[in-house]
Amino acid sequence: YDLGGGTFDVTLTQMGKGGDLESIVTRGDHLLGGKDWDERLCELIASKVSDDVGDVTPDDERVIDGAAEGIKRKLSSMPSVTQNMFLSLGVVRVNVTRSEFEDATRDLIDMTVDMCRSVLDEAGMKPSDLTDILLVGGSTRMPQVSDALERSFGIKPIKHVDPDKAVSLGAAIQVEKDNPKYVSLS
Repeated sequence: YDLGGGTFDVTLTQMGKGGDLESIVTRGDHLLGGKDWDERLCELIASKVSDDVGDVTPDDERVIDGAAEGIKRKLSSMPSVTQNMFLSLGVVRVNVTRSEFEDATRDLIDMTVDMCRSVLDEAGMKPSDLTDILLVGGSTRMPQVSDALERSFGIKPIKHVDPDKAVSLGAAIQVEKDNPKYVSLS
């Protein structure tokens, strides 16, 4: 389950004897990614600002855009975030809860789960056939990702692998397996 900043990809793999990985089915959406969560968060913040103090200007939108990713990251470990923003209307204090953010992005997370289901369907498998779900990409740090996957597939995703390094670690392991005399992972 790879949710990066600009794309979403899901790959169903099978580990054979000797630890060899075989890709069964891969699907992706190059128009869906963490940026979509950022945009929804910007819309949520702009709506809160408009409700509280008035219309948001294009300059205000740039400030909100700049703050959104940091707020999104904080919401991954906190139930709510309050942030002061210096907008054309003055200093505006905005509070966003994780619940509000998740409600605003529920359709996006549902699209990723639907793609996972179609990958399983294409492979002729069911959720009970899965043994592990590996999270790849920084946007998988959002709690709603793990929650949705566990709810949908009955498996807690692997969290001990840094999602920003999962692909490079897998590639290094594969190179080590294929060329043990050239590479050392120690």
